[in-house]
Amino acid sequence: MITPGCLAQQLSKEASQPRSGDVLYKIQQDYTTSGAKGSGVVWDFRTQKADNDTYRVGYTGKIDSVLCLSESRTQYKYRLSTDSLLLIGYENVNARVDNRFPMIALRYPFAYGDSISSYFYGEGSYSHSLGISSYGFSSVVADGLGCLLLPDTDTLRQVLRVRRDQYIGQTYYANRHSTPCIDSIPHLSDTIQVWLQRDPATWHVVHCQWYAPGYRYPVFETFENSIYKSGILHKHFNTSFYYPLTEQQYLKDDPENRAIREQLAVVAEKTPGQNLENNPSVSRPGYRSFLLDYTLVPGKQLTLNYQMNEPVQLEVILTTVSGIVIHYQSPHIVSAGGDSEKIDVSQSGDKEFILSTIVNGKQESRKIM
Repeated sequence: MITPGCLAQQLSKEASQPRSGDVLYKIQQDYTTSGAKGSGVVWDFRTQKADNDTYRVGYTGKIDSVLCLSESRTQYKYRLSTDSLLLIGYENVNARVDNRFPMIALRYPFAYGDSISSYFYGEGSYSHSLGISSYGFSSVVADGLGCLLLPDTDTLRQVLRVRRDQYIGQTYYANRHSTPCIDSIPHLSDTIQVWLQRDPATWHVVHCQWYAPGYRYPVFETFENSIYKSGILHKHFNTSFYYPLTEQQYLKDDPENRAIREQLAVVAEKTPGQNLENNPSVSRPGYRSFLLDYTLVPGKQLTLNYQMNEPVQLEVILTTVSGIVIHYQSPHIVSAGGDSEKIDVSQSGDKEFILSTIVNGKQESRKIM
């Protein structure tokens, strides 16, 4: 059986690699923090308000040579090398930079807990007259797995968050032919570290993206841009973007993700309580302010994560499929905010359970596997 959990554990070439010809539109939102990291996290973006600015995101070219991502009047150039997606340069009306040492943007497959890092160096021209060198350090980590609540009330489970941190320095030269000869610089990574430490100003960009099973591209993203000047951090600008799910559901020729969405729909029908449309967070009486997400480590532990907008009375019952009670928590008041509970299931020997939560007198049961 294919479960939502196994479909969301990694980004793969087949289902997550960007493709030439794909066009998406993303809607700018009021800025929100990227939230917590870890497993079983609930990211709630329901209250985000659109700024009414819509941006086109388009891909052209070939992934094995140069694939161009065009957005916000900038063209970012990528190339796939074996299992790594490399950023090999960028171009806009002011600057063109070709990375002599590319940045590793992503590696396939990429699962929760995976991380990669790379130093990068590029050179080019600025304002068609000055020379420019751009260099820095990038780290990428899949640091979150959980439940995502979107502005249009869609609720997605087993969502993977990928966080990118980039530290970027730039140097300008009198003409475009005056950039340093990096072929003669030994230990380039050490040299880049020294450059970043000595630069009077460096950029720090934090880019978080949320990937849901059945969707090739991220469904939500945040940007945090800061500048370090003489070692002091100055906030520059922050923003968020939401990608409407329908944009990706109708991508041309994407059978891999269509199949995943169909499989998830079948699983949801067979496992009551997993169906997102019946999720307690979507205004069921008694559940209006209550959201539950969980992480099961088979044979070891079940972690329950609660999110409440207001205090609720909660009762929890966990049984085997045959009805044997493994855990019972009597009715008690849970304060507004977030809470979690860990349940030891190592002694049961079962891989499937029935979890019943009774919130303000209203019961919801779901099958956990």
